[in-house]
Amino acid sequence: MKKIHDVKHPRPRKGERGFSLIELLIAMAVVLVLVGGLAIAGERSLQASRETSAAQSVQSFSANETTYQRSWGGFSLTAEAMGGAGSTAAAVCTADQEMVIPTGANYETGVVQGGYKFLYTSGTGFAGTGGCTQNVAPTYDITATAVDSKTKNFCADSSGIYYANPGVAITNTGIGCEADNGNALLAVGQ
Repeated sequence: MKKIHDVKHPRPRKGERGFSLIELLIAMAVVLVLVGGLAIAGERSLQASRETSAAQSVQSFSANETTYQRSWGGFSLTAEAMGGAGSTAAAVCTADQEMVIPTGANYETGVVQGGYKFLYTSGTGFAGTGGCTQNVAPTYDITATAVDSKTKNFCADSSGIYYANPGVAITNTGIGCEADNGNALLAVGQ
C-alpha cells in the first residue's frame, strides 16, 4: 500500500498552467471595483427613494389642505384640525355652529420618517364664512427636512410643491414656500 506522500501528481503539460499570483490579484481587484460600484448605485437609489417618498408625503398633505380649504374657506390652523396624524380632535362643527380647532399653529412629527422630519405651519387665522364660524388660515406651508445633507428638502403650499438642493435649508413660517425662501426653491418637475 502506497503512502499518501508517495503518490506522484502529474505535472501540467506544456501550454497548461494555473493562475499566477498577479492574475489572481487583478481578478480580485476587478471584483472589488464592481462591488464598490454596486454599493454606490444602491446608496443613490436609496436617496432617490427617500426623496420620492418625502415629496409624495408633502404633496398628499397639500391635497388634503385643498380639500379642507374648499370645505371651510381657508386652510387649517393645525394639522390636527385637518385630521392629521395623531389627531383626536378633528375639525367639526358643534351644535352651536362653532368649529372646534385645537390650539397651536405648528405640527411636527417629532420622529424621523424615512430620513425626514415634517413640520406644518399655518399663517395667522381669520374668521371665515360658511355654515360654521370658522377659524382658518390664509396660507400654510409644510416642510420635509432631511436629516442628512445628501438628500433634497421639500416644501408644499397652496401654489405647489418645491424642493431645495441637498444641504439647503427651507424656512417654515406659514406664509408659503416661495415667500419664505425667495428664489432658493425649484418646483418639483423642473
